[in-house]
Amino acid sequence: MTVLPVVGRELRVASRKKSTFFSRVGTASIAWVIFGVIYYVGTFGRENPKNTGIVLFNILAFLSFLYCLFASLATTCDSLSEEKRQNTLGLLFLTDLKSYDIVIGKMAAGSLSSVYAFFSVFPLLALPLLMGGVTPGQVGLLIVVLLNTLFLSLSCGMLMSSISRNEVRASSSTFLIIILLLVSPPLMGVFIDTQILHSSRPLMTEYWAQFSPAYGYYKVVQSRVALQATYQAIQTHLIAVNLMSWIALLLACLFVRHTWQDKVAGSKPVRWREVWNRWKWGTDESKGFRRRRLLNLNPYIWLDGRNRLVSISSMLPIVFVAVIWIGFGIKFSSDWFEPFNYFFTAFIIHTILKLSVASEAARRFVVDRQSNALELVLCTPLSVRDILSGRIGSLVRQFRPAILSALGIDLIFYILMIIDSTKNVQANWLWSYLGFVIIFILDLITLAWVGMWHGMNDSRINRAFGRAVARVMVLPWVLFLVSLISDGLMTGALFDWIHPMVLYVFLSVGINGGFYLSARTRLEAEFRIKATDRFQATSRSLLSRLFGTGN
Repeated sequence: MTVLPVVGRELRVASRKKSTFFSRVGTASIAWVIFGVIYYVGTFGRENPKNTGIVLFNILAFLSFLYCLFASLATTCDSLSEEKRQNTLGLLFLTDLKSYDIVIGKMAAGSLSSVYAFFSVFPLLALPLLMGGVTPGQVGLLIVVLLNTLFLSLSCGMLMSSISRNEVRASSSTFLIIILLLVSPPLMGVFIDTQILHSSRPLMTEYWAQFSPAYGYYKVVQSRVALQATYQAIQTHLIAVNLMSWIALLLACLFVRHTWQDKVAGSKPVRWREVWNRWKWGTDESKGFRRRRLLNLNPYIWLDGRNRLVSISSMLPIVFVAVIWIGFGIKFSSDWFEPFNYFFTAFIIHTILKLSVASEAARRFVVDRQSNALELVLCTPLSVRDILSGRIGSLVRQFRPAILSALGIDLIFYILMIIDSTKNVQANWLWSYLGFVIIFILDLITLAWVGMWHGMNDSRINRAFGRAVARVMVLPWVLFLVSLISDGLMTGALFDWIHPMVLYVFLSVGINGGFYLSARTRLEAEFRIKATDRFQATSRSLLSRLFGTGN
């Protein structure tokens, strides 16, 4: 009898994928570039090799920790839910396979590229040993902590995938549970120390923080003691994180057998569903009024605008950030009202809205292509321009309250910086903030069109979303950092006559303009062709190859 037969089959399939090769080669290449840039910057500045080694180790450790923490978003969070959408998960249960065979097999297949990419960075983590400042025990413990974090992330992805059917819901719930595991344990300890025990010493904070994935990483990176002392400090943390990972896998095995089929709802769930549908879609009178009004505008706007709660859901993250910001303002009084805090808060709000717009722009066309709804829409008198304008109109209707609220917050921050004469706010802060807001508006417009274009080319929502974000949000920052580092390595005269924010605005405007024109032109020209494609394999971009996405 073969032990775990799905694991063997899935590993053989995954080992033949091009993404498995490009994930480890691309990740190692990116790590080498980062290593080389930091090393040469330190050498150019005549830094002490010991300090350069510590900086290299800290930066590579931080990037590796982030990769391990969120690896499941690109690998395991949609492995089981995809089988549910394709109605193939139930077929597996008709065989002698057990639920743990399926869960562990899908996890092995989804995590292979992540594990390969992680192991490809191992040699770079050891290179700072040659420069000093880092001990072999520190590197070894960091590898153990990162593997533990990767296991937790992949297990959480499997758990959320076992209870979800929708791809976006699975990835968003996985991201949420990882964030909760990251920040809730130390916050719980702080609350107990300050509000219950009224102690000035962080007794419970230190205890509860051990359940956070970041605890081991922080202890190892900041360690300046012997290996044995560091290991004893994180021993409980390693056991706790590993135990949470196995619990998540066990729950996934228990849930997957009972969540793949549709349930017959009882009378009580039906009543709650009726109440929810009334909130979501409205009464018959309101639905009729909205239908007539939106159909007169554009039928595709009505198709996307039937749900009344989408605008409210887009406002929730902004309300959450605003409440936290006001709480910190009350707690720290006047010390909180600083230009840096304005920028940081606006950056969080802008980033959340950009990601939401990119995800929603890609989602509709991916779903409509999978259900062949686009072909039916193209059989109507609607033209391609009508469909595209209707999709843009529905995005505007959905995110208009959130975008206007974000711009209102930006205006408040800008006025506060103008009237705050006691802080000696310089003029470059004001001009930088204006450029920041301009980039926010341009990114939203470009992400809508680029997200729609990649939604027409990809069969996975997360993949289309990632490609849009990589091109519009990540690429300008990469070019901007390369410009900063290049200027520092050479003459350093570039920013004597141009402000860094001006350079970033020019880079963003140029990149946004190019991708916007390309996406819009290709959508209008190739929409009918892409709508009838059957998700055939296409050539993948360099960015997708580097990050190991796709097959």
